[in-house]
Amino acid sequence: MKRRRWIPALLVLNFAVIVALGGFAHQTRETLTQLSAHQEAVREEILFRLDERWSEMERMMQKAPHITSSAVAADLGVRLYARAAETRLLLEKLPDLSQDMEEEKAFLERVGQSARGMVRTGRVKEEIADLRDAWSESVPVFGASATDETMGAEEALQRAAVFTDLPAGIFSHGSEKSGAEAHIFRAGVDGGELVAAVQDDGQVVWAKNDRSVQRSNLSPQEGLSAAQDFVLRNGYESMELHRWKLDAHRVWTAFFRVQDGVARYADRIEVVIGLDNGRMMGFDAVSHLAQHRACDLPMPEVSLETAMAAVPNTLAIEGHHMALLEDETLCFAFQGVDAAGQSYLIYVDAIGGQQVEIRILTDNETGFFTK
Repeated sequence: MKRRRWIPALLVLNFAVIVALGGFAHQTRETLTQLSAHQEAVREEILFRLDERWSEMERMMQKAPHITSSAVAADLGVRLYARAAETRLLLEKLPDLSQDMEEEKAFLERVGQSARGMVRTGRVKEEIADLRDAWSESVPVFGASATDETMGAEEALQRAAVFTDLPAGIFSHGSEKSGAEAHIFRAGVDGGELVAAVQDDGQVVWAKNDRSVQRSNLSPQEGLSAAQDFVLRNGYESMELHRWKLDAHRVWTAFFRVQDGVARYADRIEVVIGLDNGRMMGFDAVSHLAQHRACDLPMPEVSLETAMAAVPNTLAIEGHHMALLEDETLCFAFQGVDAAGQSYLIYVDAIGGQQVEIRILTDNETGFFTK
């Protein structure tokens, strides 16, 4: 009789175990589904970056036969070698794709060898000649699935999660649109609401978190490092930091696209980092998405020395870079400082040699920006 008293208890225990195991299995399936979607989003991002790298190398190859300067040839060789190495590394991140692309990897090795030859000798035409015919036969379309197909809401959500480095489960999908084709996602993050807009092609247009930041636990330089890490992690290797500003425990940054050593001011992304924890609080790629295309940059028609003559002798030149302004004017941008210590950026037209603009430059512990 006593033994029979245990039967209901055992039945209840077995039922509880079955329910618990069933719940665990359901949770595991959900986790695996989310993981699979996350991995697919990462894969699409790598494919997009592969397509960008290959297109960049194609433009370099197109320019190579027309180079007459050994210095320009050496510079192109360095950049071509770097892009070939980056492309090989990206291919290795996709083992299934990499196994089917042995010819492409061998071709990238040839590109690297030719690039090293350009750097050593400056003999561009000789080093590049044997690659021209093979090039057109070795161009895969890595990013077709990422750019040609419309991305559904679930894929776009995974893209937002990868981009922000946050769990996909915390996001909700909004019904409204930002522009013609964008998914809106919202999530509670750090006591505020993070909102992100993702285009149907997977590109993140903008993101912002309206939270307040009460104190700085990080230095401005640590904030800049966090912004650069965010930009690189999301595949914007061709963008370089050109402006930053400290504002109420946040650091605002602007990254310009650099093409062939020229900073393109219209092609830019902006990132805001909270100095309390180093997280992204703002991102804007509207102008980048509108302008991010290869353009035929004009060649300077005046020398650096001639352009320097347009800088007044009241300023001591501290540095310079090449810039394509918002109105598509190619310029030498000279950083100069006056006797009082005020810095300026003097823009000199690289075609005509005349001054076209002067901007006051703030360069101190609060930032590096113009006005």
